[in-house]
Amino acid sequence: MNENSEGCVEGVKPSIGFQEVAKLVGQRWRQLAPQDKELYKVKAREDTERYRVDMEVYAAKKSAQCSSGKDKSKARSRLERAKSVGGQF
Repeated sequence: MNENSEGCVEGVKPSIGFQEVAKLVGQRWRQLAPQDKELYKVKAREDTERYRVDMEVYAAKKSAQCSSGKDKSKARSRLERAKSVGGQF
């Protein structure tokens, strides 16, 4: 919603403050039809899942860099598992 409506809100009053922008965006959100809201909710769920996977990959990489010996093989295993679930590099 922010990407699509940002220009609309700013265009209303160029010197508008953050609190007013937040109020206007909130008001527009409440006025959206449920099916329109669902599009944004789906995007939010997808982004949340992407973030979770990316953090798993990050943690596995960091662990692999810091680990030694037996722990290093565990870290590599975690990194491979994270790659298999679609982590981005």
